Amino acid sequence: MPIFTSLLFIFIALAFLPLALRSSRARSALREQAELDDRMALGASICIASAREAFSVELDCSLASIETLDRLISQGWANANEQSSPLAQQGEGVGGEASSDGKPNDLTFVFASYLGTTVCGHTDARWRIENGKTALFFKEQNVSAFPFDLIEQKLRDPERVHLGEEIERWGKPPEVTNADEQTTEDGQPQ
Repeated sequence: MPIFTSLLFIFIALAFLPLALRSSRARSALREQAELDDRMALGASICIASAREAFSVELDCSLASIETLDRLISQGWANANEQSSPLAQQGEGVGGEASSDGKPNDLTFVFASYLGTTVCGHTDARWRIENGKTALFFKEQNVSAFPFDLIEQKLRDPERVHLGEEIERWGKPPEVTNADEQTTEDGQPQ
């Protein structure tokens, strides 16, 4: 009888093992998500503090503040910081170039963190890692956007890239063609 009881306990333990392992993976995923969210929130806070200190501009995490960030970048925030940054003085890239290890530099990180965190605050987007890149995932539409790529484009070509226009497209299904949008004068589709 004791062998039967011992085997019964072993089988019961084996039955619950997958449940224990699954909850461990779930906890690990939750912890990784929380760390990513915290890291991006910290980057956004640094952007807010930098704008306040350097330009006396208050970024308030509203969608309208993205236009303010866009204007600051276009007016040369990247160039102004490039001259005075300790990283620039050490010979590391600051003005929009990725570092030699492929990770975004400090300026790209804080701008993209602010941009993404602001969008997350006003939409159903969440930060996540996709194919090794930090992205915003819009669950309802099942699409992703890449704020780091957008910021790098803005830093390379500040006059042609407009953050506000670009984020309006985020989280929306691919655009319909003009032929699909044509309507008659009374507002009915053709």
